[in-house]
Amino acid sequence: MPNWCWGYVKVTGTPKNVKDFCKLFIFDEGVENEPKQYFARSFMNCSLRDFFKEQEDNFKIGIAEFSVDFAWSAHSCLIDGYPNKNNKINPILMDMCKKYKVDVEINTEEGGFGFSEEIICNYDGELFEECFDFITYKCKKCGYEEGFAYNENECDMECCECDGSLGWRKIK
Repeated sequence: MPNWCWGYVKVTGTPKNVKDFCKLFIFDEGVENEPKQYFARSFMNCSLRDFFKEQEDNFKIGIAEFSVDFAWSAHSCLIDGYPNKNNKINPILMDMCKKYKVDVEINTEEGGFGFSEEIICNYDGELFEECFDFITYKCKKCGYEEGFAYNENECDMECCECDGSLGWRKIK
């Protein structure tokens, strides 16, 4: 069973192109009702109709912002991994950004292996990506060590062992 990576996606472009690009994710209806191409193992956890209704105001200005669950990582679902197995059905992010002339930003977290991803692809298909290991902190109250994503604010973190909020000490 894969570890799940969840992330936030922001797509910008013309309203029509943003809508068409967003259809590449897998909605609750399943791939049988999706376009001929779809991003591998990239799940929206809602129906396409509900998603379009939720994004209606954003679409008008050429933006969509939403969360997605990825199997393993966004990289393996959108860039290298699953798309290599069947790229006629599972396209790569760079090709789809060029096709739909959209800019895409993705920020993910995967707690099982403790990493975060930052992926940016512009409408020319130029890709920037970086992967960060979680930062390990030690609870000042009970000593429990826990990893947190690089972009989390340690003031907002509570210890899952003691519910302590006395603070954390960064250890690695």
